[in-house]
Amino acid sequence: MLIDNTMSKPSRDSVRLATFLDKCRMFGSLKGFKHFEVLQRGREEVLLSVYDPKHINHQQAENTKSKRLIESMSPLDKDFEKYQDRTVFLIAGYARYRCPYVWLRSHHALLAQEQDDEIVNTDNPLRLETTVAWKTKEVALWEIVQEIISMTVDPCPENPFEISMEIFDSLDAEQSIMLSASLLVFLKELWLQSEPDVPFVNQVFKDINTLEKRHFSILHSYTSKPSRPII
Repeated sequence: MLIDNTMSKPSRDSVRLATFLDKCRMFGSLKGFKHFEVLQRGREEVLLSVYDPKHINHQQAENTKSKRLIESMSPLDKDFEKYQDRTVFLIAGYARYRCPYVWLRSHHALLAQEQDDEIVNTDNPLRLETTVAWKTKEVALWEIVQEIISMTVDPCPENPFEISMEIFDSLDAEQSIMLSASLLVFLKELWLQSEPDVPFVNQVFKDINTLEKRHFSILHSYTSKPSRPII
């Protein structure tokens, strides 16, 4: 869908960028994805850590440790290179650019064949189809994430946004209710925005059904508990 040109370009892009950053903040609060971890980094930045498939089974045990480590770093910190089980990207929507960009923050050699060496080895953003297209048509945050995963993980997972349901085993009822509700909002929006030819749309729909059953089951059990007596 082409963007309406009746609004002046600076104003139009600023409004679209503000909406994009709202999506980033909501996305940055989520956890439980099987193939990646996402962390909010300030008002304009999100860190996306894409897991090496060999390490996916160990991701939940490492999530807390990696979160503490990442939160203590600046986006330019060379310590990102120490990661052996993930590749770190920075998704940012800086006001001065009026559009989103993506920077590689670790394992620069990984994408040397996909991107020009000059781009990979400098602080310039990656040339992605989605971020280029964002300037002329509607591109959702999940589409940018999908492209990042597809060029990082080989083979690309059947469903890049697959949820590890085991994460709920480590949460109490209130946390489970909040997380499942937030994930449902994200996945339903993705499903509604997806074209029919998106290859993983049916898998997303299955996760939505599974999450809904879990959400309402936990919610029913939680609300059915007798309230504590007033002292």
